[in-house]
Amino acid sequence: MAAGALSPGTRIGPYPYEIVTAIGDDRGNMSQVYLAKVPAALEGQDPSLVVLKVARADEEYSAFIEQAVNNEVERLRKLKHPGIVRIFPIQRTGGIPNLAYSAKAVALPGQPLFIVLEHLSGGSVSDLIEAGPLDIGMALEIGRSIAATLDYLHGKGQVHLDLKPDNILFRKPAAIGAQVEPVLIDFGIARDINQAGLEARTAQYAPPERMRQGKAPELALPQPSMDVYALGVILYEMLTGQLPFKARSRSSLTSEIVQGNIAAPSRLRREVNRELDSFVAQLMSQDPAQRPSAETAAVQMEKIAIQGSYLPRYPSPDNVGEMLKRSRKSGGSGGGLVDTLIAVAALLLIFFTLGTYPYWRGQITFSLEGWATLLSNVPEVVSQSLIPGLIAGAAGIVQWAGYWIGLLWQQVAGG
Repeated sequence: MAAGALSPGTRIGPYPYEIVTAIGDDRGNMSQVYLAKVPAALEGQDPSLVVLKVARADEEYSAFIEQAVNNEVERLRKLKHPGIVRIFPIQRTGGIPNLAYSAKAVALPGQPLFIVLEHLSGGSVSDLIEAGPLDIGMALEIGRSIAATLDYLHGKGQVHLDLKPDNILFRKPAAIGAQVEPVLIDFGIARDINQAGLEARTAQYAPPERMRQGKAPELALPQPSMDVYALGVILYEMLTGQLPFKARSRSSLTSEIVQGNIAAPSRLRREVNRELDSFVAQLMSQDPAQRPSAETAAVQMEKIAIQGSYLPRYPSPDNVGEMLKRSRKSGGSGGGLVDTLIAVAALLLIFFTLGTYPYWRGQITFSLEGWATLLSNVPEVVSQSLIPGLIAGAAGIVQWAGYWIGLLWQQVAGG
């Protein structure tokens, strides 16, 4: 539990919400987030869980914080999309709904504002990245879903401006065969397109036009391309387990972002192909006009996944850590290719053993002439059976293997 957090069972005023536990760490944030339950007596059913987002009671920044809370409330009330967190009207003890979507926690010092949000139980993108690079198919599917949500948001004339792994939660844990459901949260500094407002950002995910102080200020006005850039940083992080810019000081980080020199993801992970390298670079282009729209980005990620055979493998809650470790290990050493080659070699060894069985059992004798004939037919076997078999898939490989065994048997037996 974070320092200064409310204890379980605490009430924040004449509201039916009872604190269960603090969520996350409030250091450097404008609010503290709590998991809370609504008693069964109010709902007429099993106690339900919600999230209370309680603003910091900070006199120095009180106006800024209040503006951010009100901004988030007004935007979430109007946004209805499965990829965006839901906000609920505040309820009072006795079950009488109060249609206001924010209220003062009158039982807390400073009476800070709070809002009530849906409980998203599946963890965050940040949680997955902490375990190492994600399965590439899963990273692309998460990225595609986020891009689709951004397309909706941008279509409403809004820009999130604080897209980062901590602000992308999952409605439920990823499960084998199930679709991932990433959800955007924290709309406190979101703005309408071209609307000036609160100058707040998370530097590691901010585009270069927001980091250039005093230069071309019109370029720093909120644009959809800013969210697309942040999506590119997140995709890079999901693919490699690393941020593209890692300078420790703020000035050095700003310089790196403005210069835009990043290592291609494939340099850190062999499984990443050129198309995916180029796509990430396009998302993070220094020129906002060169970045694709969110809609185009979603379509492109699906295309790359299909063409590159990056099919998502969804872990269950019990094996997510193991799968991510396996993905990280194979990504760093080219383990997937090695495993494939070993499997092919083992298969060929089995075929060869079966084909030469009569010889090493002593049922037939070795003939130099017979083996010379066999070897002379190898080019024909490869050109006429092997390559078409590979193209045709597994059935072709089996057919080629049968042809090889038959030819081997004939040549040995004929000798």
